[in-house]
Amino acid sequence: MSSVLVLLLAVAAATPSSGKYVGVLPLRDPEKALSASNLLALDETLRTASGNALTPRGYTVVDRANMILHIKQAGGDPTNCDTSCLAAIGQAISVQYLFSTSVVKTEGMLLLTVRLYETKNAEGKPLYGDEWQANSVDALRQEVARKVEPFFAAALPTAAAGAESKGTLVIQSTLAGAFVAIDGAIQQQPLGTGPASYDLPQGSHQVIVSHPGYLDVIRRVSIEPGQLVRLTARMVKDEPPPPPPPGAVTTLLTVTTNPPGAVVALDGQPLGKSGQTWPIAPGRHTVTATEDLYYQAEQVVNVPSGDNRSLPLTLQPNFGRLLVRTTTPGATVYLGDRQLGKAVPASDDPDGPSQLRQDEVLSGSYLLRVEAPDCHPARREIKVRDGKLTTVDFGALRPSVGSLEITTEPPGASIEIDGTPEGTSPVSVTRLAGGVHRVKATLPRYEPWIRTAFVQEGGQESLNFPLKPMFAAVSVVSEPAGARVTIDGTEVGTTPLRGLDLDEGTHQVQVAGTPGAYRPWKQSIMVIRRQPQTVNATLEEIRGRLVVMSKPAGAEVQLDGRDVGPAPQIFKSIIGGSHQVTLTLMGYQDVRQNVTVSDGQEKLVNVQLLQLLPAEAAAQRMAEYDRNTRGSRWAFYGGIGVTAAAAVTTLIELAVWSSDASDRDAAYTHYSNLVAAPEQVAAAWNDYAARAQTTASAGTRTAVFAGVTAVAAIGTAWLWWRIPAPPKFVVAPAATGSGVSLNATGTW
Repeated sequence: MSSVLVLLLAVAAATPSSGKYVGVLPLRDPEKALSASNLLALDETLRTASGNALTPRGYTVVDRANMILHIKQAGGDPTNCDTSCLAAIGQAISVQYLFSTSVVKTEGMLLLTVRLYETKNAEGKPLYGDEWQANSVDALRQEVARKVEPFFAAALPTAAAGAESKGTLVIQSTLAGAFVAIDGAIQQQPLGTGPASYDLPQGSHQVIVSHPGYLDVIRRVSIEPGQLVRLTARMVKDEPPPPPPPGAVTTLLTVTTNPPGAVVALDGQPLGKSGQTWPIAPGRHTVTATEDLYYQAEQVVNVPSGDNRSLPLTLQPNFGRLLVRTTTPGATVYLGDRQLGKAVPASDDPDGPSQLRQDEVLSGSYLLRVEAPDCHPARREIKVRDGKLTTVDFGALRPSVGSLEITTEPPGASIEIDGTPEGTSPVSVTRLAGGVHRVKATLPRYEPWIRTAFVQEGGQESLNFPLKPMFAAVSVVSEPAGARVTIDGTEVGTTPLRGLDLDEGTHQVQVAGTPGAYRPWKQSIMVIRRQPQTVNATLEEIRGRLVVMSKPAGAEVQLDGRDVGPAPQIFKSIIGGSHQVTLTLMGYQDVRQNVTVSDGQEKLVNVQLLQLLPAEAAAQRMAEYDRNTRGSRWAFYGGIGVTAAAAVTTLIELAVWSSDASDRDAAYTHYSNLVAAPEQVAAAWNDYAARAQTTASAGTRTAVFAGVTAVAAIGTAWLWWRIPAPPKFVVAPAATGSGVSLNATGTW
């Protein structure tokens, strides 16, 4: 066995039996709505009021210290036990019900949620619930003291009656070690040498006491409220009677019973099953027959010597038949604490009435109970009579749940009921326990909405939440229209822009017209929730100066497709940005040019128009230019050659001069360092003088060739400047056989 199971069994063994105790969980305060002292005071009020209300109903409230200890031992958190752990803790500490409470503060009011859970309900749904609210802790404590008694009266209407409807059966056996079965349930502990007591509900019960090797003792006992019934089981060995002595006078007795198979006893000594023949001594005898669910049959017979006797015995039934009807589908029927089964449809109509039939029910008084999902259980006190049919019609069970349809404006809000998410609106929540529920709707950019809704058992309620936005509609217009709008760095459209939803707070708005034509407009705005506003932006134009000229003058000027007259044209104030200028002149090629005008600056457009010439005239013009400039061009080419040759020679002489200068400096260094005979110094000086003369000659040649290079370069440049530029013109289109025309620009 696992350690957890051992722990739960140990905790369960330390707590009194189920059904008599109610566990009151510590008050939960998840949102810290109360101070520690107020929380303790309210919890004490709840516990005291619960005890005062439950004690007269036959229940005992588990004291706070033991309750917290049991929860901790079962692995739970005493301060935060929600529906997921209620059933496990309730079963672990062997109580039938758990009373759970939690407090929150909403809209300035203290809201106390109370729930009663049945620990056998594995779904964790409350058996009963309610909500109480007040504006202070003291007022809430008064509300608790006033409403706890009606709460438990509604939640546990038969608890006290159930406790008072039991009696006690005391069984003693003449043989230790016998086992007891009551209504088919075998008791765990065998009988000892002393009496054993059992608390049984009101009504008739079948008791069987058995021991290996002995005949079963079967008795039917009737229990009344508060009654003490004693039963002594005399155990008789299960063996055939001894054979008569040799020579003794015997006679044969045949016992038959209706129903067959009953246990036959002769003068208290068991003989066996009916339908058999036994040799017995002549004389007066008492014959009994017993069978389960039948009253014992007894008859006194006088058997003469040698007379074979056949004895028929009829046992009267100690049972009746039971028929339970209900119009609630899926209902389960209980007889006392025993489940009989589920009611099934009485016809082919699945929506028709259901019934359960039990043919052999021991006669007596019973508490008949019918339960169905989402319904309050129904109970009836019935009596089953010998051989009679008892019909009980429960009709439709009273629903314990209702439904709630929730819509919001706008839809799509997240819905919580009593803290449990239920989806997004619109949503329909079914199987909701009747009573008061706390409904919360949340949607991004909208204020949370909390309402208290009362769900009628079996009813359908509707709830609509008009959510209040935390934003406002902002419109942006501009003069001129069509400007781009950027809010907080994100472009959102062009003006006019209507109904833009912005969160409350400060936002940066920028309106920008045509680039280069208007100055951007910027402004910081304050948005207040649910207060629409309009932002008006007047854009300031950017203007500059534009001058358009043509060569030759007189070309017709178009500005952005509009004729403005012959060039030159001066636009003293023109809107900034990009413009298109077109110039046309008869006999010249059209020119189209894009210009950008900047703020406060002048832009000059000076266009050289190209003349349109026929192909022959263009060729003649180029030939004439070639003849007139041929000599100048050859002179220019010669000047380039002379300049290049002089430059190369200058570089060579420069290298020689540099080498001679190096030799001269070395000779001078040698002369300066000599200390010797005068004839050696004189020789060194003569060497230095010769090298200095050579260096001077190389320098002279370098200077001459450098001068020649400069003169040649200047002359060549002068020739280039004097050569006229080639004529500029455009070859006019000429028709060809293929219909294709070519344009060519004259160039050199």
